Amino acid sequence: MSRLTILGIFLFFLLCVHCNQRKRHHRRSISYDDRWFGFRFESEPESSTFHGKRTIIPCTFSLARKREIVVEWKRDSTPINTSDKRISILSNGSLSMTDASPSDEGIYQCAVHVTDHEGSTWTFLSNKALMRVTSPLRWKKNPGDTSIESGKRNTEM
Repeated sequence: MSRLTILGIFLFFLLCVHCNQRKRHHRRSISYDDRWFGFRFESEPESSTFHGKRTIIPCTFSLARKREIVVEWKRDSTPINTSDKRISILSNGSLSMTDASPSDEGIYQCAVHVTDHEGSTWTFLSNKALMRVTSPLRWKKNPGDTSIESGKRNTEM
């Protein structure tokens, strides 16, 4: 075999390896080397509907080596303001929200930023999930006994 043929096979092999790594890691990270951190999402946000009280949107993960970690949440691709007293990021990475209202609806995503020992930061992105907020059901009038004469309609409802 000629050197040119061997070089062509070698370059093809490298290209195939790079493409396979890219496919395997495309959603999780801006890098292709997350295998070095042992990073893995254990739970991620899923689309759901909430009813105004305390809401927890999951984002838990594991990391093989201890590194500097910063968890950031985004709603509609904009970082969430955690100075709002209703919203906090829990120690496990999940987002906690109290008194959710329709203005809190949107597409949520968790971003985990990991800084390695050389000072490089790697970002791992969770699934995106659509969150809807509905008001809890409320009675217009407290239920009670009502008397209705035969042949008449109940107009109190």
